Amino acid sequence: MTKREILWAALACGFIALLFLGRTLSTGKYLSPADMLLDYYPWAGEQPPDWSVPSNGLLGDAATQFEPFLHFSAERLSQRQLPLWNPDNMLGAPFVGNMQSAVFYPPNWVYFLFPGPVALAFLAWLKLFLAALGMYLLARRVAKIGVLGASIASITYAFGAFMTVWLLHPHTAVASWLPWLWLATALLIDTRTGRYLALLATLVGLTILAGHPETAFEVTLATGLFALFWLWQGRAAGWAHAARGLGIWSLGYVLGVLLGAIQVLPFLEYELNSAFALYRANVQFGGFTLPFYYAWTAFSPDLYGNPAHHDWWQPLSNYNESNIYSGLPALVLMLLVPLVKSSSQRRLAALSLLIMAFSAAIVYDLPILGQVFAALTFSASLATQRMTLLMQFALALLAGLGAHGFQARLGQHSRQLAGYTATAGLVVGIIGLLVPWGFAHSFFGVDGSPALNQIWQDGLVRALSLLLVSCAILVLANRFYTLRPAVGQAFLACMPLLLFLDLFDAHSSYIPGTRADAYYPTTKVTSFLQQQQGLFRIVATGWTLFPEANLMYDIPDIRGYDAMEPLPYHELMRAVDPTIRDNAEGGFRPVHSIQSHILDALNVRYLITEPRIDPNIVPDVQQNGGGSDQSTPPVIPSNSVGQTFVAQLDNLTEIQVFGRLGTSQPMDQFVFHLKVSPDSLQDLVTQQISVATLTNKAWWSFTFPPIKETQGRQFYFYLENLNSSNGVRLEYTPGDVYKGGHLMQSGVPAVGDLLFGAFSFQDADSPRFKMVLDGGKNGASVYENVRALPRAWLVHRVEVQAETEKRLGLLADPAFDLAGTALLSAPLPAGLELPTDTSPSQSDQVTIVKYEPETVQIATSSSIAGMLILSDEEFPGWVATVDGHEAPIITADNALRSVYLPPGAHTVVFSYRPLAFQVGAVVSLAAFTLLSILAILSRWPFRRKSADKAGVGADTM
Repeated sequence: MTKREILWAALACGFIALLFLGRTLSTGKYLSPADMLLDYYPWAGEQPPDWSVPSNGLLGDAATQFEPFLHFSAERLSQRQLPLWNPDNMLGAPFVGNMQSAVFYPPNWVYFLFPGPVALAFLAWLKLFLAALGMYLLARRVAKIGVLGASIASITYAFGAFMTVWLLHPHTAVASWLPWLWLATALLIDTRTGRYLALLATLVGLTILAGHPETAFEVTLATGLFALFWLWQGRAAGWAHAARGLGIWSLGYVLGVLLGAIQVLPFLEYELNSAFALYRANVQFGGFTLPFYYAWTAFSPDLYGNPAHHDWWQPLSNYNESNIYSGLPALVLMLLVPLVKSSSQRRLAALSLLIMAFSAAIVYDLPILGQVFAALTFSASLATQRMTLLMQFALALLAGLGAHGFQARLGQHSRQLAGYTATAGLVVGIIGLLVPWGFAHSFFGVDGSPALNQIWQDGLVRALSLLLVSCAILVLANRFYTLRPAVGQAFLACMPLLLFLDLFDAHSSYIPGTRADAYYPTTKVTSFLQQQQGLFRIVATGWTLFPEANLMYDIPDIRGYDAMEPLPYHELMRAVDPTIRDNAEGGFRPVHSIQSHILDALNVRYLITEPRIDPNIVPDVQQNGGGSDQSTPPVIPSNSVGQTFVAQLDNLTEIQVFGRLGTSQPMDQFVFHLKVSPDSLQDLVTQQISVATLTNKAWWSFTFPPIKETQGRQFYFYLENLNSSNGVRLEYTPGDVYKGGHLMQSGVPAVGDLLFGAFSFQDADSPRFKMVLDGGKNGASVYENVRALPRAWLVHRVEVQAETEKRLGLLADPAFDLAGTALLSAPLPAGLELPTDTSPSQSDQVTIVKYEPETVQIATSSSIAGMLILSDEEFPGWVATVDGHEAPIITADNALRSVYLPPGAHTVVFSYRPLAFQVGAVVSLAAFTLLSILAILSRWPFRRKSADKAGVGADTM
């Protein structure tokens, strides 16, 4: 390669990367899936009038995590503060430690300097550019492939499935450096110079800082295997020489890890103190693999539909995880690898095939190998299906080598080339077309639905067309080369163009585009919350106001969407909502128990609800499932269907039933009746319901003024005039699961129970939640929790409970006084005594003077000793001072920070000084200094050792 070729290659890679994104950017839209928020409240109630569906709803993580992380970092850095702690989600959590924030990844600094959608487009373009150029240089310099083959390899890798479907995720920030790592590995082993040692270490550091440790782990596996292979290639120089090379390469990798220590050490600290550690200890291998039939996406990208086209139909995975399409022309060229003449290139092809087969065995959980891999790499908790990255990387190299071998034999063995082309086409045709055509129903699960059959047929027709065109180009190139070489080469040059057009058609529409008015739009709810004074947190029903999207609005949320969450917080949320007990891997979950009194102590002042949901209404009696004997309850049509039940709470106010609508929905009505018993002649409630207002396959609610003193009393409700004419059906279970009442049909008891729920109005005389923003029938509403405690308060009484489960049980008990008692896991240290009179002191004063992510200053005053509780997460790295003197932080209520205070006025300061970050910063700075010295003092790169040390270069054409 010459410098001119490298320059032209860089320009070409940059241009085609821009061309690939042009489908979205040319429309003036932002390169973001943020319009998916419009499907959820509070945005759903205020959609632009001409908006229909999101551009790609599957890519919501970018809008609900990665972009808010960038925004939060940019805001903190603009204030000249490092974003070490995020106080606005959960009870606060390490920000650098969550890894995916990628604060120290240099390309992200562009966003920090110029925050906004334009920077997002640049970051996406940069990933594609780096992947394309890196693969081109690897193919040319290391594999010794010609320009044509290198172009094929470059396009296949950069615009294949992994780099495009994960483009807006940190996965691809790591993956874009994989070819560069292989290139630097070969150069370092060949030359043994300090510059290339520094280059390798820098690239390793970049993969660590890029923000996805899982992908960095997979990239390291592949690079380590390549290093061993490259050393084996140069074995003619002796095993001692190879051993020294391995030592130098290992040193480069270690220095790279040290360069990333500023990110690695906080991540390890967070991981060890997170709920993910609990999950990893209990997970069983095999939950992260794919069914083998997904492998056929290598032949056609949308066999199972496409979420960007709103026709995805495969239930066992999603498009991002399962799609491996990197171009059908690349598959044809891969099968031409036997045409390669060079023995060293053949060995490289063998290595690529080994990586592809190994990765496929892991991804599709082939027997034995998957379990061995998990045991050797401790990867049972990894999403191993994402090793499709290595499959596609290997395919790119094989396709480039195949194109190179074909081109090298043009004009020499015309019949042989024709035979190889025919064989390649036949193999791809049989495996990629005949198999899915013949086993569409029995193996691939395509049912008799016309829509599914059409998707399947379109995918096979697409593959057949590309197969015919690819083979035709190769046949014509071979045929014309013997007559006019220039014409033959021109035909062959069409292959990169065909490959790019194929991948552009397959993947460019998957890149989301959000209109300016749909990019985190302001709503009535967000405006209201931004205007509120003081410190508070919010919670929401269902999937309303996705966390971490709240970071875009500077609204604190008790929920979180980190890949990890602090273990004490997770345990506390288990006490809030027992439904999350068995789900400990982190990530966003709706909080169902929004009425839990624990939320009062967590400073949750506002609740955001979906339309027609009143948080004062709580579940009473619920029969939601069919039991073990009936997993899918059947539907009953009847003229009069009802249910008896016994209320467990006072103030019955709502009945829900689960129903379906028939194919036709005429404007019929039916009547809802509520009585004290089937024999009663008088209705407590009578409501006429229009069928046109109902939703198919949904819970239908019938709400009425609270009926007092209902606890322990029997009631009976029924729906009158249910019949085939109005298209209304109710679901039920024949298992007779609910023992407190009976299913009734036309007033006669029947076997089974309706799927129903009864709800009561909590504290009807003094409601806990007061509506402060009415969203109406179609918008989200905001309720104020009038019992919410301030962010910090004083208590003068403690209780001790060492066992976690018992401690959580106490906290969940509504009778436990969270406002006046600190629940500890161990007694107070000796010498720290509280008064025997535990009644609240009238002299207590608590004022938060300063509240910043890494510093909280509080002024207090009390006539008696007490405990100051700050309802923020206690986590390693937080330190406290009282009047300038260091004081121990005592964990209260399982997760909150507290300090002991003697009588009098005091100033308390909590500061976040994580040792892991401080040590990591020193280590990274030392590694950077050493690498800079190595790069400056060592000799200029591109100088080669003798051919016997040059790996593949020793045996090239």
